[in-house]
Amino acid sequence: MNISVIYLGTKGAGPIYSFEMVRELVRRNYNIQCIISSYIENYNRWAKLAVDNSNIELITVDTYRDKKEFFFSLFKFSLFHKLIKAINSFHPSYIYVPMAFMWEFMIIPFVSKKVIKIKTMHDVIAHSGKYQSLFQLKINLSYRYYDKFVILSELFRRFLINKGISDSNIIHIPHANFDYYSNSLFVSSSTPKQIIGFFGTISKYKGIDRLLSAFSKLHKDYPNYKLLIAGKGDMHPYKELLKDIENNVILYNRWIDDEEVSEIIQQIDFLVLPYIDASQSGVIPLAYSFEKPVIATNVGGLSEQVTEETGILVEPNNEAQLIAAMAKLIDDYSLVQDLGRTARQKSTLNNTWDKSLDILMTNILLS
Repeated sequence: MNISVIYLGTKGAGPIYSFEMVRELVRRNYNIQCIISSYIENYNRWAKLAVDNSNIELITVDTYRDKKEFFFSLFKFSLFHKLIKAINSFHPSYIYVPMAFMWEFMIIPFVSKKVIKIKTMHDVIAHSGKYQSLFQLKINLSYRYYDKFVILSELFRRFLINKGISDSNIIHIPHANFDYYSNSLFVSSSTPKQIIGFFGTISKYKGIDRLLSAFSKLHKDYPNYKLLIAGKGDMHPYKELLKDIENNVILYNRWIDDEEVSEIIQQIDFLVLPYIDASQSGVIPLAYSFEKPVIATNVGGLSEQVTEETGILVEPNNEAQLIAAMAKLIDDYSLVQDLGRTARQKSTLNNTWDKSLDILMTNILLS
């Protein structure tokens, strides 16, 4: 069977998620045509996969590296035509898009109608923020041009059905374990680090303001604890909130390279994700792979990822609950250890990439 996989993003969870799914497809001896950006941050892993396996054809494309290059890239009509021709010439049974990318609708609508098109919908509802309407429009276009949809949270099945998608064309695959970073680097913690963590892109919907406000109050009772915030984004809106606690905030306000992830995650005792809205979070399985429990707000599909066995859920906009949850874990490090161990065990056993591909292929082959 021939399967074309296309993902032209470059950074973040997309390169990892895409690589892990393709690696599983290759292991099962499907004939894979894989189209990726030459600027993808884990390019060396893709190249090695292609060298080591004869059943994968790797096509690399010079995409864009900044907003200016992106604008001009939209006029690369000959390149889009070349990619469409390459896909159609491969005669795939399926084209699989493991995560959205910006050139998506320059290519997918023009692939042969005989090819079944599958997309993993990491976000079914666009996050609140500056470009919410634009991203929601792009999400809505997916319903027109794809045949099957992978959702990472069961919560959103009804939403897709209400959009006119047949239940049989919706595949729920829980987010797999991000042990990509931790397998050879993981060290179990025996003593508290006295550091609370936030990891991820700095965006309005992530609730950084709520985290800083809660920590400033928590800090009065736990002056030895620090808050670590790691991620790229605009921290200027939080300047006033940082003022009184800046000596107790460790800030990595930049893009975190793959090589740094393990070191940063292992500095903390637990993660706090006070999201305002969410589909699900790739940061949660990342935390679990390092035995780090998670405190998260009960929004979107986060309740499917964070349970009483792996962390603590708090209601959104409830600062008192957020403070109490952090204090509970600070006061009981044995609980932190128990939650972390369970999180890693469950994630490692239940949410593997092998099982993710089992679900995907079972659903598309039986349909």
